[in-house]
Amino acid sequence: MKKLSFISVLFVAVSIVLSFFSCTAQTPKANLKTDIDSLSYAFGVANTQGIGEYLLSQGIDSTLISDFIAGFVEGSKINKDDKKTSARILGQQIGMNVGSSIEGVSRNLLGDDTTKVLSKSNLLAGFIDGVLGKKFLIPREEAGPFVEETAQRVKSVALEKQYAKEKEENLKYLADNKSKEGVAKGGIDPGRPSAP
Repeated sequence: MKKLSFISVLFVAVSIVLSFFSCTAQTPKANLKTDIDSLSYAFGVANTQGIGEYLLSQGIDSTLISDFIAGFVEGSKINKDDKKTSARILGQQIGMNVGSSIEGVSRNLLGDDTTKVLSKSNLLAGFIDGVLGKKFLIPREEAGPFVEETAQRVKSVALEKQYAKEKEENLKYLADNKSKEGVAKGGIDPGRPSAP
């Protein structure tokens, strides 16, 4: 039984090692025989300045580098004249950007209330209707002004809710102090020196 367990562990370990090498075997290896070869390699290296910081800013850490490289190699093989693949990739890029920005936009509009977020499915439906020019639930020419007005209203309500306690405390402070001696009402006290 011990021998069978050891063989299972060995098989899994060998599979992992082989899968690692099979992924890296597809990446090209440099061969600098000519000036053009060296120029090509140097061009590749030069274009990676700042890539580590950029990848981290996109949520790609060192544990995902092999996946990034696999995607990079796959992307480099796409023929620019392959309009179908180019369209699909562009759609994926825009979709990723839109999908990942929903949380930040929601936080900006709705404050710290994590129970309320923009609806990803409704946002995508609106985007797709806009691209296809379908019958809109909100007409295209009204969508921009609607977004501005509604976002302003929603944000105001969220901010009022978020800072309600502070507002109440400030109003109480003003009410408590309005009858105290030396407190100016409705403007600057003419007998008081101005601030520098």
